[in-house]
Amino acid sequence: MGKFYKFIVFLLISLTIGTLFSCTSQKAVREKKRVEKKQEKDYKKYVKSRDAEVKRRYKMQSDETQKRMKKNLKMAKKKNKGRKNKRNAKSCR
Repeated sequence: MGKFYKFIVFLLISLTIGTLFSCTSQKAVREKKRVEKKQEKDYKKYVKSRDAEVKRRYKMQSDETQKRMKKNLKMAKKKNKGRKNKRNAKSCR
């Protein structure tokens, strides 16, 4: 009977310790998720404010400057697209 009681006590202690560690690990996981969520939210807020600042600067320019900026942007997109196509063509060889 003594071995049986020792086994029961050992079982209870191991279950108690296992439960304690699993609860703390769950807390750590929840904390990590909370931090990641906050960082993601802060990043979205930063991107939104940056886009608003760019629009604000753009609207402060004169009409001629706005037209020139649009034209330059279109030309840059075309140029980058051409470069990208050339790179893809070279990589296919």
